[in-house]
Amino acid sequence: MKFTAIVIIKSDIKTLDKIRRKITEKSKAYLSEEMKSNISSLFGIGLSDDRAIAEKLSEMNQTETGIDEKGIYELSFVFKDGLIEQCQKKIERRLEKLKLFDYYNIFDLQITNDLLKMIDGYDRFPDVIITSDFEIIRAPKAFMNIDESSNNYQESLNWKKSFKETLKEYSNNSFSLILDCHI
Repeated sequence: MKFTAIVIIKSDIKTLDKIRRKITEKSKAYLSEEMKSNISSLFGIGLSDDRAIAEKLSEMNQTETGIDEKGIYELSFVFKDGLIEQCQKKIERRLEKLKLFDYYNIFDLQITNDLLKMIDGYDRFPDVIITSDFEIIRAPKAFMNIDESSNNYQESLNWKKSFKETLKEYSNNSFSLILDCHI
């Protein structure tokens, strides 16, 4: 079973401002020679055909790629990806102790205030909030494929309201990790 969880990370205003400024910046991440060789051999592309390798990388990762004097690069959210990696290292052991899931993937990071504005657009509304104190707040049940005619519709609306109220409490002093969890 899959579910979405939100982990709230408290932060000071100066750090949040930096994150807000840098989170959407794209930077060039250069392809290592090993990765270039792997793509070349995997897809039968000549090792010297940088353009074809860049196109395949773009197709594989659904990203923008290019070539310059330093080599093949991929435009990515380097700051955001690095911050996600740092946070994962910092919270990994505490998440494991919660025994909420068998494994997880952090697929996004948002300023909590921004997440609150966009949460209704998520394909799968989150089922769990993990506060900055590692308190677990769970939906009373899994609300999959709920519509107005469903018996659980009102309960689903109540969960969404409660969820948003919790995010609001942290909206001015945190950012959030969005996890894709598997049991």
